[in-house]
Amino acid sequence: MKKDKIIVDGKEYQVHIYQEPRTNVSVSIGKTGVQVRLPLGINREEMFKEIFHLKNLTIQKIKEKLPKFNFKYSKIYRDQDVLEIGNKQYLIRLYFNEKQSSSAKAVGNTFHINVSSILPEHIRQKHICVLLSRLIAKKKRQFIEEKMIKMRETASPRHK
Repeated sequence: MKKDKIIVDGKEYQVHIYQEPRTNVSVSIGKTGVQVRLPLGINREEMFKEIFHLKNLTIQKIKEKLPKFNFKYSKIYRDQDVLEIGNKQYLIRLYFNEKQSSSAKAVGNTFHINVSSILPEHIRQKHICVLLSRLIAKKKRQFIEEKMIKMRETASPRHK
């Protein structure tokens, strides 16, 4: 599999190119990006022509039906948003700095996320989503560890 990308109206879409035993070419637009499928026996020049043609066709389709194509990172998080997970609520605090990387930390029930202001908006949102998922996983892990400790403490002496 080869990876490529296309940019439509400032938004980046991943293109996954597969070569497989088939007789025709196909393209499909999914949740995680664009899949291009080519036959195995195709020569290099034909392959590039087909990929170019299919990428142009995909760009046209996305422009025609843009509202339909909300990809993986479509949720937009803003400063002061409240994230509800189970019966707990977490406050999201977003900070934007001119730096190359993004970072996050959890303090109590507040998620502090520092995002690079250099990045385009859709990539910033992607960073925020990834950092939030890491913070949530960390919180869940703490919860599970605490629950296991309580279970060990309340276990009968025979199981200790």
